[in-house]
Amino acid sequence: MAAKLEVILLEDVKNLGRSGELAEVRPGFARNWLFPQGLATIADASTLAAYVKRKAKIEELGAKRREAAEAARAALQDKLETSRSVIIKSRAGESGKLFGSITKEELAQEISKQFDLEITKTQIATKEAIRNLGEYEIKLNLLSEVEATVKVKVEAA
Repeated sequence: MAAKLEVILLEDVKNLGRSGELAEVRPGFARNWLFPQGLATIADASTLAAYVKRKAKIEELGAKRREAAEAARAALQDKLETSRSVIIKSRAGESGKLFGSITKEELAQEISKQFDLEITKTQIATKEAIRNLGEYEIKLNLLSEVEATVKVKVEAA
């Protein structure tokens, strides 16, 4: 069994902890995901001492990010009240199957454009690309605990 590694979380990580907390993770998870994404730093004597000094600053930054995500969700919900859904036009066959598919990146661009928000493809939680005409509910992960749902309507061009 692999040994655990203690890390300090620099941002909120779903199912692991909030910004500024200590967490025990497997070394591979830290090396391959947390460190490259800038989500955590290793907890050794020097970083723990520096961590104690900047803990308040990290918590303040986390609170600002949560407020910004909540504001984005509120703005998205307000805009959804008026327009109800994102409309994407794409070429399709007679059976309703698209020529190609609508990917997360295309969804992010259309949502950003139609709602005047900054949404990235990593914030879209769909398992597969959209391949047929119709309506879909797409979940957006604005932050680890802030989520929003957008209706996407795919129409023939």
